Amino acid sequence: MPVLTMETNRLFFELFVDDLPYKRVEAKLFKRDLLLPKSFDSMDQLDFWFDQLEYKLAKNYLLFLLGKQDYLSTVLKTKLSKRLVSKKTQEKLLENFVKLGYVDDKRVVKQLVNRYKLKKSIREIKCRLKKDGIDLESYPDIYDELLKEGEKEAIEKLVYKNRGKDKQKLKAYLFRKGFSVDAIKTLHDLDI
Repeated sequence: MPVLTMETNRLFFELFVDDLPYKRVEAKLFKRDLLLPKSFDSMDQLDFWFDQLEYKLAKNYLLFLLGKQDYLSTVLKTKLSKRLVSKKTQEKLLENFVKLGYVDDKRVVKQLVNRYKLKKSIREIKCRLKKDGIDLESYPDIYDELLKEGEKEAIEKLVYKNRGKDKQKLKAYLFRKGFSVDAIKTLHDLDI
């Protein structure tokens, strides 16, 4: 009959079974008032109890995060790893959240692209998304839509914002921002 004990410090709970290390869990996720049953009939029962508790607490944590904003599944996985949640629980949670529609990577990528497309060139958007760990080519429909719309609106907005500048300086500025040469050539159509 395994006996479960716990040592605490500010950041972690160390769980021991019969004075042997069992698990290390983060105090923020498991709260300071973690109530432990004193004994279990078997190790399987202990593992089942711990898995259920970890799933419940990690689920609450994800719901708290997703209540504030949308996240990519890779970012959520990283956040759960930092909280010392097991890989099995992470996979199970994310699979359920994707099924329920709480986590949708495509929706997050589309929001990011829409936020950037009026201010940045396609090249700059791709670099910014790559920095966030997103490969835009893996979302071909969003990428095709971005290419179809082109950079004309962003150029018009930047031209309007910088309307007092010399035309050559404006072209150089747009080129440095990553706009294509073909898109910049349309500048002579615009009134500066």
